[in-house]
Amino acid sequence: MHDTNEFDEEISHRPNKSQLKREVHALFELGARLVELEASTLQSLHLPQELLLAIEEVKQIHSNNARKRQLKRVGKLLRSIDTTELQTLIEKRDLQHQKGVSEFHHIEKWRDRLINEGSAAVSDFLSRYPDVDRQRLNQLVRGAAKEAALAKPPKSSRQLFRYLREIIR
Repeated sequence: MHDTNEFDEEISHRPNKSQLKREVHALFELGARLVELEASTLQSLHLPQELLLAIEEVKQIHSNNARKRQLKRVGKLLRSIDTTELQTLIEKRDLQHQKGVSEFHHIEKWRDRLINEGSAAVSDFLSRYPDVDRQRLNQLVRGAAKEAALAKPPKSSRQLFRYLREIIR
């Protein structure tokens, strides 16, 4: 017969039902994130062919229920491989995206501040970024402010944004 200590030990090493559900859900989410990746990125991950085909199928399905079923299949296929590298790649990709969005908003704020506040904001910008071509910056700010006042298309504003992006990066 079994010793009760062996039985208790066997049960304690087995994950509970909630833990299993969390793991399945995490793999489902990872599969959904993999579907968002470009084909070239997926190829570089050296995933099993069956998994790559399943991911491509998800991309072609438009019906919600069928798409969800196929994503569950992708999640099931992910169980057979080590997903730590994939998780790391997805997290790194998300971090780069967040960094890009944050940088974009930072540049937008500077552009708007320069247009709205004029010379005071230009002085502040020049103190933070001293290697800037002052004449070009002033010219772009004046042009963008004039366009905004006349409700013209934001051509100079876009040029100012591009210039600021070159400087701030």
